[in-house]
Amino acid sequence: MPDLAKHHRLLNFQNAHGKDEPWLAIDCAFLESGLQYARAHACKRILFGSVDNEKKAHKVGIEVLEHLPGLEGIMWQIPIPKGTDVAPLMAQGELKYLSIVQPKLGLDLAAFPQLEYFGFQFSEDITGYARASASLRKVRVSGLAGDLTFLGAVKGLVQLEIVRSDIESLAGLQAVAKLEEQTLVLCRKLGDISQAARLKKLRSLSIDGSSGLTDLSAARHFDALLSLWLKAKAIESCGFIRAWHRSRSPASTQRSWTTICPRCCNPSPCGRSGSARRNVAMFPSCPRTS
Repeated sequence: MPDLAKHHRLLNFQNAHGKDEPWLAIDCAFLESGLQYARAHACKRILFGSVDNEKKAHKVGIEVLEHLPGLEGIMWQIPIPKGTDVAPLMAQGELKYLSIVQPKLGLDLAAFPQLEYFGFQFSEDITGYARASASLRKVRVSGLAGDLTFLGAVKGLVQLEIVRSDIESLAGLQAVAKLEEQTLVLCRKLGDISQAARLKKLRSLSIDGSSGLTDLSAARHFDALLSLWLKAKAIESCGFIRAWHRSRSPASTQRSWTTICPRCCNPSPCGRSGSARRNVAMFPSCPRTS
């Protein structure tokens, strides 16, 4: 069997259930040696990318998947030319993990009945969410500009990451009844998270870089929330934490949160003025929230 060439790597990534799985990372500038290793070792999860020679790697087309039937995981990190026939990808019916960040890509998720993780750039040409809903547990999406109604078809969705998107609210998210973990990164226009209050199983909320978010009062209605991580520049008040402390719900005794907010150096909500770490407030240690 061929040894692993120096251009390629063996890595571990978490699956949709949080367990590490082995992956082969192929540098597509040296594709042939990577394919030889993958076939010889029956690798089931492969990342296609490039480190050393992106110009050469970008000539690799998705038809290379024809040489690797029966894959369980694909991360495709090189551009796909417009008009490319995605049939070789659609033929990978055993996929459980698919990450392919490509604008205006057309896919029918019904082709992947075992899919558990899907990472993608939003496109109206992606269909079949309802057919994939039985197994799909985790979604990572970027490039969103409208509402989240399309996710309502994914009945089994437990974890959702929205990255670099222009959404202004979480409208439509209330339909994802089983959602437990929500992460929002660089959603700079986001100003309203109230819709998430209808998610009765939401246990973890992480918000990073949402500069348009000023009001967190809706968080007092997140009955099941156990963990909140917040990094924002304009939060007017974190007083809802007092309501959490006084809540009689079972979750209130287990909650933990970190808030990073420049305004927390003001008398409200935390009362820590002049601190060397004035932009960091750790709750519930803050006296104004206890």
